[in-house]
Amino acid sequence: MSFIFVPYQIGRLAAALTSLWDVVGIVTWRGAVATFIGYIVVCCVIIAFYYGMGWIRLPRVQSVLGVMYVAIKVGMILAVEAGIFPLLCGWWIDICAFGLFGSTLSSRQESLQKAPGTIMFLHWLAGMIFIFYLASFVMLLREVLRPGVLWFLRNLNDQNFHPIQEMIGLPMQRHLRRFVMSCLMFGVCVMFALFIPSRVISFLFPSFLPFNLTIASSISPIREIQLELILLQFVVPTLLEHGNSRAGLKFLIKHWARLSAYLFGLQSYLLDKAQTGGDVVDVHENIIHQIPHDTIRDRDGPPEQDQADRDGPPEQDQADRDGPPEQDQADRDGQPEQDQADRDGPVYDGPVQILGPGFAPFKPYLRPRFFYLRLVGFLLFTAAVSIATSVASMTLPVSVGRLLMSLVGVSEAPDIYTAAIGLYAVWLVLRALNTLLHYMSQGLSTLAWQISIWSLQGGKCVVAGFLLLVVIPLLLGHLVDLVVITPLRVPSNRTPLFYPSTEWALGLLHTKCICGAIWLTNIPFKRTLDQVYQAGVRNLDLTFIFKNVAWPVIAGLSLTIALPYVAFMGIVPLTGLPYEHCLLVYRYFFPALSLILLVYLLVTLAVRRVNKLYIKVKNDKYLVGRQLVNYGTSPTELFLEEIEDSEPVQESGEH
Repeated sequence: MSFIFVPYQIGRLAAALTSLWDVVGIVTWRGAVATFIGYIVVCCVIIAFYYGMGWIRLPRVQSVLGVMYVAIKVGMILAVEAGIFPLLCGWWIDICAFGLFGSTLSSRQESLQKAPGTIMFLHWLAGMIFIFYLASFVMLLREVLRPGVLWFLRNLNDQNFHPIQEMIGLPMQRHLRRFVMSCLMFGVCVMFALFIPSRVISFLFPSFLPFNLTIASSISPIREIQLELILLQFVVPTLLEHGNSRAGLKFLIKHWARLSAYLFGLQSYLLDKAQTGGDVVDVHENIIHQIPHDTIRDRDGPPEQDQADRDGPPEQDQADRDGPPEQDQADRDGQPEQDQADRDGPVYDGPVQILGPGFAPFKPYLRPRFFYLRLVGFLLFTAAVSIATSVASMTLPVSVGRLLMSLVGVSEAPDIYTAAIGLYAVWLVLRALNTLLHYMSQGLSTLAWQISIWSLQGGKCVVAGFLLLVVIPLLLGHLVDLVVITPLRVPSNRTPLFYPSTEWALGLLHTKCICGAIWLTNIPFKRTLDQVYQAGVRNLDLTFIFKNVAWPVIAGLSLTIALPYVAFMGIVPLTGLPYEHCLLVYRYFFPALSLILLVYLLVTLAVRRVNKLYIKVKNDKYLVGRQLVNYGTSPTELFLEEIEDSEPVQESGEH
């Protein structure tokens, strides 16, 4: 408590003496702010005493004060980097996204006054998520770009980087400078990702924004349940498991880097590709050597595509080779025996330069003419590409999702559903186009043959999907409605209404849960499902699925639903029982029967467990090897005599 109470009192006193509360006006978080200010004051006092102890020559007291200062310093830096910095990022993201969601600063102030802890936690979480994804994006950039392009960003994958040691060793002013630079860099990234694209969308499509993210929308709760189940059971798992977002993003980054390098003549700077006409410089901007200009490489007209962008080794021009016209096999296989003007390798073949722990290696590059002007053009082009990408990612999935939702009769749906469904549809189209282009490159005959195979497999999948994903979930959802929802939701004097779409959505969820539960058991039906799963889509056997999976389940569910209805609504009224009583008994028959079956299963399971435990205890106590001893009515001596008499016979049998 002293580590919190004492700094809090010191900070509270310092804030009162400087009239900080009157200037800032903080009401909710005065305790946390006062504690942080108290730690700052304690650090200043410790520093003053540290130099004072050094002046009066008390080294032991000075070392103790130094350890105290280091501990408080590391704690404050961790609080700033893991707490304050993500919180600032989250608030800046929220402010830049006001145009996307139609929010205002006054509404955020009202929310902060009503639930300050929740609002702060959500903004901190949003900042942490943004920092994590931006760090992952930087890692992808490092894999594509030349080592040293992102020299100003820390390399989190460096094994020699120890952040705690860096917190201890570096002075506070350097940490403060890094904090300010990080805030500026992340703030600019958020502006290019959210604020400027939102303004562009508002200018180009005035009626597109704001996004509707309210859960209590104009659609009915039944439709909302269906959308939530489809989103959580189909869209999100498919995008997470089969989206290949990392490979697709790396593909886009690679082509963006190649296009930028081609447009601005920065092949060596961005991609470490061969380039002539400039000075090769190191990390300290010292000129290592100069390379003469090549008119073929630096011409202004659009040259043919650089052969280095292809997968295979490039074919060299006769003017770039010093050897004979016939290129040997080693050169065709991409061997490194090439001169400095060769188009394959980088402009500098020496080792990379290590800047220090936490920094990526730096590789020298070539500076062409008007390098800084080219660099400014590259930055402007990158900003334009990022804005265009953000605009497309915000508008395309939502537009497609809104169109699809309007086609099925859902208007003004929450855009979180439309964005997810639209993203799923866009992903399906891109995957289909990618596969189609892949087979078109192999010839039209191969494409036609593959289309015929896809048609056959698609027909099988449609039939199997209708049985497994439509009929069975619909029957199961209706049974769950009869067992659980109707007795609890509908009074006895009211008539229940059944919604097939809602029952199908609920049945789909229960089907998935039941399949997961079956997968944890050893019943024979598990082996049947595993056989279907192992066969996959290409080896789909409709006959096996119909006989062993669909027909038994559909028949069982249909009989469970139909037999009580036929009995209580068709046969029992013949006995003279009033129709209302038959209807009431029919309504509560399903939960009663389910309760009886549940009790029966629990009792059966308990009996089996007790029987297994009894057999285990009996075997552990009486079973020695494979011979049962000390159990039964026969004496132990007779039992041992029988064993002795049987031993010679067993030996003779063995020989």
